[in-house]
Amino acid sequence: MIKGRFLFKKYKNSAEKYFENRDKGRGSGYKQFKRWEYMALRMMDENGYLRPDSEYIEEWKKLNRTINENSHDLPDKVIIGLN
Repeated sequence: MIKGRFLFKKYKNSAEKYFENRDKGRGSGYKQFKRWEYMALRMMDENGYLRPDSEYIEEWKKLNRTINENSHDLPDKVIIGLN
């Protein structure tokens, strides 16, 4: 895996240049690029950089810690259904 931060605009411009004179129809990869573009727009930071995977993993770990620390506040299990 490549480590580092990547500027969204750089990838978008490169892909648009690639597809400029190519067929954008079935099997070209254009639709997959547009899906990636949509997701990347939502995942970039305020400076236009794509966040590294490690950032998402750290957030997930933090959420798990919070859930585990607060799990003692949950009521006991109640079994509902056939025995």
